[in-house]
Amino acid sequence: MDRPSLRPAIAAILDDLGRALPDALGPVDTSRILIVAAAARRDARATIRPLAPRIEWVTPTVTIDGRPALYELALRPRWFLATEADARVVTLAHELWHAGPRFDGTLPASRGHRATPGGEVEGAVTRLVEEWRSRSRRAAELTAALALPGEYRLTSWLIRPPTRIPPNSRIRRAYDERDLYEAIVELTSSRA
Repeated sequence: MDRPSLRPAIAAILDDLGRALPDALGPVDTSRILIVAAAARRDARATIRPLAPRIEWVTPTVTIDGRPALYELALRPRWFLATEADARVVTLAHELWHAGPRFDGTLPASRGHRATPGGEVEGAVTRLVEEWRSRSRRAAELTAALALPGEYRLTSWLIRPPTRIPPNSRIRRAYDERDLYEAIVELTSSRA
């Protein structure tokens, strides 16, 4: 049974969010976002991790299709299971919001949960998604693609690179497609 890839639907939403909201989300380039199915992490539905080299510590490089990836967008089990399509879109917008408008492989401290009190992040993201829905002619169609329950293919790590590498460490510093595989994930619809 050939299962469809979930990446095109997710990438189309991320691209459209960036096009509709350039001042808030910047020049989103989904070819530079590695989208992976990942393990559970507390209550998180998703997380975004910067992959650009940083001055303050040694970071591994992740190259996909010959280009360095700038971000890893990790979708976690709660994103797939019994979540409404609208909530899935809000989660994707939330993670893009963390990346910031420069879209340069960093996560601006000003867009972190620690720097933003209480529910301000959620309020800002909710307003962005509402604005996207009013500006984009494709918002409903793109959202609907995340409402179809079933089994899909999505990239996952065989060996996940560390976020930081201690100086003088022998830990590998380069990762690419050979460190990934196509996992089978299941989207389920909300329980009534």
